[in-house]
Amino acid sequence: SQQIPPPKMLAFLAAAATAWGKPAPAPPPPPPPGMPTSFIVCTVMWFIHGFVLDVVVIGVLPFLSASASDAQRADKFPWALGGYSGFAKVPNLAPTHRRFIAENAAYALLRIAPAFFIQNVEVLLLAVISYWIEGVTIAWEISCYKAPA
Repeated sequence: SQQIPPPKMLAFLAAAATAWGKPAPAPPPPPPPGMPTSFIVCTVMWFIHGFVLDVVVIGVLPFLSASASDAQRADKFPWALGGYSGFAKVPNLAPTHRRFIAENAAYALLRIAPAFFIQNVEVLLLAVISYWIEGVTIAWEISCYKAPA
């Protein structure tokens, strides 16, 4: 967001502009009240991707139904199911699957944090970096190990 210059700076700019025969610049508009639309959209995405997907589908479903969990892994996270060239299928709640569950629980916690720390740019940056790391590791698995996309 654009910061409004202090009044002394605006006065200096107005004086400098009129000294050169130009009209004084208009002050920038104040920021709109409330949360920006982009933040509201991100919060909805964090809820769906962070809570519904990372916690419910990945973290809870395997304990409720192995077949439903395997179907979700095959549909949404094939690299977590295995079974592609050179890699055995990973059974429900096997060590590799449990590691995937733990990893996504950490992602969920990290990604919901900006909803609580709205003004903290560092927290938002960590959430963005976590998406980047996840994207790079999934791309790596697909491109180097021929995981289904």
